Amino acid sequence: LDVMQDEYYDPASGIYKQQPEDDANLIAYKILSGEKDVTPKPSIVNALDNYLTHNIEKKKRNPRTKAQASDEIKRLVTKLSEEFPARGKTPIEDLDTEVLRPFLEKEWPTPSTRAKKCGIYTSLINTWNNYHPKEVVPNAFPALKQEAMELVADTQKERRAFTPAEFRLFKDNLINFSEPQARTIGLMMCYCGAQNNEIEGLERNDVKLNAEVPYVFIRNNKHRIMGKGRSDRIIPLIGNICQQLRNYIENHWNGEDLLFSRLKNVTWGAQALSDALSSCVRNLSPDDGVILSPYSVRDTFTARYEAAGVEQRYGEYFMGHKSPQQSATHDKYYKQPKAVTELAPIMRRITIVQHWGWVEEFD
Repeated sequence: LDVMQDEYYDPASGIYKQQPEDDANLIAYKILSGEKDVTPKPSIVNALDNYLTHNIEKKKRNPRTKAQASDEIKRLVTKLSEEFPARGKTPIEDLDTEVLRPFLEKEWPTPSTRAKKCGIYTSLINTWNNYHPKEVVPNAFPALKQEAMELVADTQKERRAFTPAEFRLFKDNLINFSEPQARTIGLMMCYCGAQNNEIEGLERNDVKLNAEVPYVFIRNNKHRIMGKGRSDRIIPLIGNICQQLRNYIENHWNGEDLLFSRLKNVTWGAQALSDALSSCVRNLSPDDGVILSPYSVRDTFTARYEAAGVEQRYGEYFMGHKSPQQSATHDKYYKQPKAVTELAPIMRRITIVQHWGWVEEFD
């Protein structure tokens, strides 16, 4: 059933029928199309329309991130509205904790996921209150988010670094992975411990392979904004990563300014890339009860630079961590003529490390 249609096909009768006014799919259509509600009290649909205007459209985001955020809030508001007889016209003041708790626990049994969704709902209501000070409504979601957060510590698993053997296996699997964009993004993540969105948002001009010391520029551009707590930086390219990038550019880059065109393809979203990278992970200690995932490259980079004897301020600089030590290093090297030359020996020490960390053995 296509919620974007006013009619639907009824297989029993073989004809198209008009959607009833209270049909959940029609309500979803109205919510997804941003239809306003004119009921006297602020409603769920009012809050959505306000959120789309002030928290989505007016914020500086790349188009793909903006589309994903818009789709996410529309899905969440549709789910919420379906819990009430009045659907999207339900007054916000009717959303109390006793009504919302069973809905949230049913939809998202995992506390960490539930807390994240509560955070989005919290922002939905807060945005309404911020822009309508004369029509402030109660917001029950912060208390429910706190309840979920208190349960997270009991259910959330710790993430660990790759062991040297697991790291080699992960990289070998990436090298043999058939899809060139996921392969190259994954190898760059391994190389410098960057987040996947930092790598997939690179423009072609951010990669300087013909410089005296090749390097990559991780920075804001028109396609993506750096995440909170992350800073731009220059990463010297040492060893095989140069050839891997060169092979990708020569054989798979489509000539556009964006190095990885998948960023423009909403149908191949973040989950598809995550699944592709996850398929290359092999946990050689599956009984340890700790999470090993593609994101473990960040923990691994920390372990590698510590094993190489590299100062924390340089390790944090390469990873883009914002901290007092990193900020001073960033200011010293960012856009400075000799930055790459001075940083290259430090990065080389990290790339040649073969052993790091300690992992518990299981019989």
